[in-house]
Amino acid sequence: MCAIHCSVASDRHHRQHGGTTLVIALLMLLAAGLLVQVVASNTLATTRMQGNEHQLRRAQAAADSAFEYAVQWLRMNDPVWLDIDSYAQQAMIPAPSAGATLQLTRDRRYPDYLLVSVQSPLTVDEGVMIQQQYLYRTPYNGRWQVSQLPGTWRDF
Repeated sequence: MCAIHCSVASDRHHRQHGGTTLVIALLMLLAAGLLVQVVASNTLATTRMQGNEHQLRRAQAAADSAFEYAVQWLRMNDPVWLDIDSYAQQAMIPAPSAGATLQLTRDRRYPDYLLVSVQSPLTVDEGVMIQQQYLYRTPYNGRWQVSQLPGTWRDF
C-alpha cells in the first residue's frame, strides 16, 4: 500500500511543481509584454516629437521668410491703412506665397510702433500654420525705416 500511496503523493508533488512553473512563466511573459509595450509607446512618442520639431522648424523658416518679405515690401511701399477702431489701424500687404498672411497693425497713440503679424502655412495641403508677431519701431520719413525693437506690444 505504501508503494501506491507514495507514488500518488510524488505525482501530486510534481504536478504542483509544474503548476508553479507555469504561473512563474506566465508572470514573466506578462512582464515582458508590458516592457515591450512601454518601450514601443516611448519610441513612438519620441518619433512623434521629432516629427513635430521638424515641422516646426520648417514652418518657422517659412514664417521668417514671409517676414523678411514684409520688411522689404515696407521699405519700398506705403501700405493702405484701414481703421479697425478709434485708435488702431490695420493694413494687409501682398503675401509672398499661397496661404501666407501678412498684416500690419498700428495704434495712433503710438505712431512710431508697428506690429507685424506673419501667418504662414507649412504647406497648403497639411493645414499646419505658424504665426509670429514682431514689434518694430518705425519712424516714417517718406518710407518706413524698419528696425527691430525689443519688448512687447501692450495695446493690441
